[in-house]
Amino acid sequence: MAGPQPRSHSIHFVLRFAGYTVLVYVALALGLFLAQRSMIFFPSREAPELRTYGAEGVMQTVRVETADGLSLTGWLAPPGPDKPIIVWFHGNAADHGARFYFARPYIEAGYGVLLAGYRGYGGNPGNPSEIGFYRDGRAWIDSLLETGIPPDLMVLYGESIGTGVATQMALEYPDTLALVLQSPYTSLPDVARTRYFFLPVDLMVRDRFRNIDKIGDVRPPVLIHHGKRDNIVPVTHGQRLFDAARSPGDIQVYPGSGHNDLPATILAAKTIDFLGTLSPGPSALR
Repeated sequence: MAGPQPRSHSIHFVLRFAGYTVLVYVALALGLFLAQRSMIFFPSREAPELRTYGAEGVMQTVRVETADGLSLTGWLAPPGPDKPIIVWFHGNAADHGARFYFARPYIEAGYGVLLAGYRGYGGNPGNPSEIGFYRDGRAWIDSLLETGIPPDLMVLYGESIGTGVATQMALEYPDTLALVLQSPYTSLPDVARTRYFFLPVDLMVRDRFRNIDKIGDVRPPVLIHHGKRDNIVPVTHGQRLFDAARSPGDIQVYPGSGHNDLPATILAAKTIDFLGTLSPGPSALR
């Protein structure tokens, strides 16, 4: 009778250890699921001021109201005669004011720029989400349409997390002049999988921004900028999107750059060159 006891104790220990491991795993997965939006979105809560960024006299503060009743603030520099306007959907951990540095070369070249503010960012009300960001994007584009700017004089520019908004808007507004994606991702679950490979992220992530499923149906020409050293969204994401796109386009890879240090003036020059090869549609010429 005494012989089997050590084996029984060993089995009991293994079962207890396995049980604790499962509990820890489930608790970790549940915690990440509940906290995921705080881990995806990093909004800058303070409202940016034009003078802080040297944008006074160059841009003006504008407001729109979303379909769900939020009043959002952004910055606008109207376009010069017969010039397109770039609708800029900025990246994470920033706000629309922080993108004036990137926008300035376009403004100096005569392009209009709308730095679109999101809910929860830059002093705007509301909480970030994929569906909410799409509502914000529609509100900004519709506001331009109401002023008489046709879609074929609009360039949709998405940066990092904003590439999900820009790509969705390119589907919903297919007559826009172009879609420009800076440091884009195939989908947020794909990004999360590289960091949380041990979790079923496809089942957990609520805000999916599945660019890879949409890019093939985008009609406007597509230009992609991506840093080869990007360790947040690897350059393979940009390449996969470019390969999946069916509309004409180009991809520019920057060997010495990562996610947050792409050269603004070079990006602007290459984007302006790309836009110069495109012709606005008939509605822009009326």
